[in-house]
Amino acid sequence: MSRAGNFPANDLQQVSTAVISESDQAVRVIAEVCSVYTDRNEALINAGVVALSRETSAFPGFGYVVGRPEWNVVRLSQEHGILGTTQPKSTADEAFAVGQRVSLYCNHACITAAAFYVYYIVDEDDVVIDCWVPWKGW
Repeated sequence: MSRAGNFPANDLQQVSTAVISESDQAVRVIAEVCSVYTDRNEALINAGVVALSRETSAFPGFGYVVGRPEWNVVRLSQEHGILGTTQPKSTADEAFAVGQRVSLYCNHACITAAAFYVYYIVDEDDVVIDCWVPWKGW
């Protein structure tokens, strides 16, 4: 069951319980690839705990790359995350390039959304059609 406060956004927690499909998630975080470590088969992105939170779900890691679910955010620091995979056929140097933007599904949309001061609203083609400024405060 989706929680009432989370229903407009949804996240990987709802996907993991089969309440929604992957495409029903409204929240995604855009991050940039900062480095690719071919020897470790990992990539560094500029989204960490502040952007994604440390919440877990039934999916491995702290979120995963949209369109590449085999690539998860496997480790986090405050401002950076590490993308990794358990699938040896998928290599970081083939999947990612420095400067590339990746879209990430998050484990917990409420905590993730709270970290941002602007929400970019996109249409079905991922074209920004509006910007929302969330109300902040408790």
